[in-house]
Amino acid sequence: MNVCTYGYSLAFVPWDYWVKHIDWMALNGVNMPLAFVGQEYVWNQVFKDYGLSLEDQYDFYSGPAFLPWFRMGNMRGFGGPLTEDWMEKRKDLNIKMLARMRGLGMKPALSAFAGHVPANFTKFVPAANVSRSPNWANFNNAGITANFSDVFLVEPTDPLFVEIGNKFIKLQSQLYGTDHIYQCDTYNEMVPPTDEPAYLAESSKNVYAAMSGADPDAIWLMQGWLFQVRACPIHYRPICQLT
Repeated sequence: MNVCTYGYSLAFVPWDYWVKHIDWMALNGVNMPLAFVGQEYVWNQVFKDYGLSLEDQYDFYSGPAFLPWFRMGNMRGFGGPLTEDWMEKRKDLNIKMLARMRGLGMKPALSAFAGHVPANFTKFVPAANVSRSPNWANFNNAGITANFSDVFLVEPTDPLFVEIGNKFIKLQSQLYGTDHIYQCDTYNEMVPPTDEPAYLAESSKNVYAAMSGADPDAIWLMQGWLFQVRACPIHYRPICQLT
């Protein structure tokens, strides 16, 4: 049940499957499942608050099977776009899933803001300090991946980062409740703009502030996939090194 499972195995499964799957998790001692279904509905509402219609966001969201890598800022728009109806149905599904998880004593980990915004975000918020993220895997400006590689990130030290994150946590909590555990990563399998400890510390401080400003009891759940990447020649999978 890591972040990629929602793309590899669970992108299209319906509620009757989730009932069995959640029960299976409970029987196997899972007590903190990742609860990512339905977050695109929240993002759509947050970005609408900044003046972007769903049509303005079409190039942002990847399709259902590729959402994990969209959510981690590795790609944008691949296999998309998503529709309003799809987002609404996923929101309703997530509400049922969370109720069953909590009813079995689990504490689901919801999502938080990792900084990624639509490519045209500065058209609506000109003051935003936004930069293009590094290329990920073979997604780059050349060839067939060119339209999907331009992922943009609000600078974590920009006060707007905290503002957007707080809006997201507040709305998400209103819709789905909260167990105060949130998962996000800013530089998943990518190189940050600098490896200076002071910058990374300040960035991380603001990632957490983007949660705790709306939920003082927030706990940041982080993966271990961030920072520098090298390629594994045998399995062609990214392997991360902390440097």
